[in-house]
Amino acid sequence: MEMEAYQVRKDDISFTLTRDDGQISVSVPSDQQYVARLMVFEELLSLSDLLEASKNMKSLDVMGSELIGSLF
Repeated sequence: MEMEAYQVRKDDISFTLTRDDGQISVSVPSDQQYVARLMVFEELLSLSDLLEASKNMKSLDVMGSELIGSLF
């Protein structure tokens, strides 16, 4: 697997996320590390909420069948 790098920017903060062999690294200036950590944590919480919500949803096939069934 090849290495992937992403530049994250918000307002005057900028840091780099790098993924290499399943390992994620964050490169950020030391004076911005706390804000970057909070930003990453916020995104992890959002993804966690999305995953939990998707577990509670019906499957797409079931939802599609219900939608089509209610048309007729």
